[in-house]
Amino acid sequence: MATALQLGSNSFLNVRYGADRPQGERPAPSLPEVLPLSISHTSSMPLYVQLRDQLRRLIRSGTLPPDFHLPSLRDLSRQLNCSLITVRRVYLDLEREGLLSIQKGIGTFVRSDDEGQSARRSWSRALVFEAFRSAVGTGIRHGMASEEMEELLRELLASIPDKEDA
Repeated sequence: MATALQLGSNSFLNVRYGADRPQGERPAPSLPEVLPLSISHTSSMPLYVQLRDQLRRLIRSGTLPPDFHLPSLRDLSRQLNCSLITVRRVYLDLEREGLLSIQKGIGTFVRSDDEGQSARRSWSRALVFEAFRSAVGTGIRHGMASEEMEELLRELLASIPDKEDA
């Protein structure tokens, strides 16, 4: 008996992204809304092989684009009703193959052709952007003009002796 997670009439793993995004903000259009994964607990093929092969196919076909943030080990294992160790083994195998990039404390990403750290870089940019958004909001609430906030940022950057160590 094959066990597949259902979404409507299709056998898909329903992993939705962006639920924690501010209302009105949409995920990048190139990212799939769901991961089309299904595993059979009764197959003679081990679960990790089924999952690894499906993820490999999704990555190589471009269905999962470079820098796509995969679900956490815990989330994916819960959704697939399989062991966390199984999902970890799949992620590590695909990392060794050069298809995934595992960033400790950040997440697991589909590796880009020019991997250079693009996943980490885009994640870092998003974090810094949100920090700037918060700072600008504070400045506006306190009546500061854009030019004054830009000047403060320049002063801050100039005051850091070695930007690499900050």
